[in-house]
Amino acid sequence: MTDATLTDDTADCQCLRIVAAVTRIEPTFTPREAVIYLASLAPFVLFFVAAAIGWTIAPLEHLRPTPQNIGAGVVTLVIGLIIVRWRWGTRHVLRLPGTVAPEFDPPEGLRPGEADVVLHGKARRRDVIATVVDLALRDFIRIEERTEGKGPPTWVLERTDASGGDLREYERKTLAGLFAHGTTVQLAALEPRFFVAEDLVEDELEGDLVRRGWFADAPARLRSRWATVGWVTALVGIAVTFVLGNLFALGLVGAAVSAIGVLVYAAAPWRPARTATGEALTLRAAGFEHFLRTAEEERQRFAERERLFEDYLPYAIAFGLVEEWVRGFGLVDRPGDFDAPAPARVPLRPELVGLVRQLDGSAARKSRT
Repeated sequence: MTDATLTDDTADCQCLRIVAAVTRIEPTFTPREAVIYLASLAPFVLFFVAAAIGWTIAPLEHLRPTPQNIGAGVVTLVIGLIIVRWRWGTRHVLRLPGTVAPEFDPPEGLRPGEADVVLHGKARRRDVIATVVDLALRDFIRIEERTEGKGPPTWVLERTDASGGDLREYERKTLAGLFAHGTTVQLAALEPRFFVAEDLVEDELEGDLVRRGWFADAPARLRSRWATVGWVTALVGIAVTFVLGNLFALGLVGAAVSAIGVLVYAAAPWRPARTATGEALTLRAAGFEHFLRTAEEERQRFAERERLFEDYLPYAIAFGLVEEWVRGFGLVDRPGDFDAPAPARVPLRPELVGLVRQLDGSAARKSRT
């Protein structure tokens, strides 16, 4: 068995190893997949059995609006909704106000990827890219455009010797994934092999927010769990329709079960997972996103503030607002600010905005796949 080992080479020897098998025997079905597969087959198997024993297969025959059928269906629907509400939990869904009060600074201690997950309830590829750019701004990564030999210029990421003592776990995994094969990596060679680390970083990012008390459970796990329950419940309802319809003329009971399953499946993306602290933080993150979205209108307010463009660029990447941020405070409108004689103070040089746009577009394409 061959293993791919991702190692973070830090100067203070605080190393992180991410080990993922490249060639391993995968199970034919996971328990979740087996349940979905069996539930999907159940209605078809029931059709054949019903036909063999002479049951009525036409579904409309079981949905006749007789008093008993309607009464049983209504009772089932009400009981099902009560159970769903009980299992939904006492945490209420965050309701953002119609007009968001703008926040001109990110909430203290909230890093770019965290801000996006808190606000939108899921980790995305652009959160990983925002983390990479944020690490570059904090001098953990050096990004340069280099020309090697007679080839075209290429972007190169280099690990600095900055101490990683204050890094969060998902940031450590980001560095480990980037520099798995050395302290220098070309962007063109990185993308095909970084996807494994990206998945690990996204999972760790959601887990970190759970440990910090902003989410009661990982959003992705909750959405997947409720979507699976809804899908299986809807399929079970089909089987119940035929069984109770043929035995007791109460097919609307099964229809009510299927309706509940469809409702649960449709509501899965909005399953509440934020704690009260997380909800308060989300309101502030929404205000900061509003500021980035309308940055061009607020240009004069921050005309004298140094490094505003660089400091907030990772947040714009995480929120998917790169173009709005570049137009508002970017290099096109204020080129002189980035021609100063002290380039060391600006880790992201002007031409790197093109790289950021390229990475942001790549993240958007990956999120849609």
